[in-house]
Amino acid sequence: MIVCVHNEEKFVDMCLPSVVRAVSGYQHQIIVVADRCTDRTVEKCERYEVDVVEKDYRKWRNSYAESLQLGLKHAKEKYIAIIDMDVVIPLDFFDVLLPMIRGSVISVSPMVSTYPSGVLNSIFSVWQRTYKIAPVGRGTYGIRLVLKDAMDEIGGFRDVLAVDTDVDLRLEQNGFQSVFTPLISVYHIRKETWNSIVKKQIRAGQSRRMIRYGLLKTLAHAVFRLRPFVMAGWIVGGGERK
Repeated sequence: MIVCVHNEEKFVDMCLPSVVRAVSGYQHQIIVVADRCTDRTVEKCERYEVDVVEKDYRKWRNSYAESLQLGLKHAKEKYIAIIDMDVVIPLDFFDVLLPMIRGSVISVSPMVSTYPSGVLNSIFSVWQRTYKIAPVGRGTYGIRLVLKDAMDEIGGFRDVLAVDTDVDLRLEQNGFQSVFTPLISVYHIRKETWNSIVKKQIRAGQSRRMIRYGLLKTLAHAVFRLRPFVMAGWIVGGGERK
């Protein structure tokens, strides 16, 4: 399991207990990659049975992708769970996802729901459900369970802006499948801000540009789901599919 963090001390004692409970009973390794943390994140993580890898540099444009790659190099188990520190995972996280990895399916992403704490989070939580009636549905997420051999085969993570989409595309090119399942949910517990919502929309637009969604299809998505900044992300781009 890889958890990448940067100054996340306020989430450690909510996320890691859920992770430890969910992984209990499985052979496991929990790797926390602490990226230039200046708060008490490392100190608090070390209270749990985890391997903390401290990263005090930034060489890649996308430091998060760089942290993921560092975590991958330290990972030794057959499967890799990629978890963010600002989420809480359910007790049956691995019980549900592990059986889904079979055949060509080597990566499974759960539903990610915003915990409805505060007005903006509550509004955002309700809005997220509109994916059910969206023309193109819902894609996979960075939070996932994936076969390590497949990640090694594609060379791990790369220094791109839309790192999750880039992984899915390269897995697809190698004959693998990444799937999303609504059978299990994890809660995103960070309080949303207008700034974070705009950034997510821009990243979504960059991802759509990478998988070659056309201008009109992206515009329809932006209008239909009230996500105007998706168009901005598509126009700016973030790396083309190769």
